[in-house]
Amino acid sequence: MPAASVKKNRDFSHVRFDVSCNIIKKAALASIIVFSCAAFFESSPSIVFDAHEYDFGPVPENSVQSCVFIFRNKGAKLLVIDKVGAG
Repeated sequence: MPAASVKKNRDFSHVRFDVSCNIIKKAALASIIVFSCAAFFESSPSIVFDAHEYDFGPVPENSVQSCVFIFRNKGAKLLVIDKVGAG
């Protein structure tokens, strides 16, 4: 009998089930990873400034200027500031 006329029983219903189970497992694993990362970053320190810049306007020569930047720690862990410098 020629190979073209041979019909084989190809039931792929079990394959679709296995593939859908793998997709569900991968989606569940991805969700766990996302929520774990979110929980990690939520618990870490997070510095938030009320303002990021200050405009002194015209500054007279040889004058001393100052400003205050207010910031808060929005994270759950202790925020430690090691170095502060001008940008």
